[in-house]
Amino acid sequence: MLPQPLLVYVAWWLGNATMNPIAGCSAILPTYFPWLKFGLDVSLNVVFSVAFISVVYRHYCMFGSEAWKQLTEDGVRTMCLIILSNLICVFAVTFKFI
Repeated sequence: MLPQPLLVYVAWWLGNATMNPIAGCSAILPTYFPWLKFGLDVSLNVVFSVAFISVVYRHYCMFGSEAWKQLTEDGVRTMCLIILSNLICVFAVTFKFI
């Protein structure tokens, strides 16, 4: 998470803001900004996802009960949905879908 302030630096110093009476405030960022954000977000998602899934799997192997199995299935499903939604948002920003 240490490189995250780099996004603020790029937006603050290398970006430009303009006011438009119709659209309001608009930010003009460098063309590489979405790719920079993509690289930082995806790397964090992968690291934290691997850590979460490895801990869940290790606990499941240690305790292995039916209750723990249900808990890990629900937790893994929820975490995978969170990761998927975050990745969809990252791709939408990177490839300018909106």
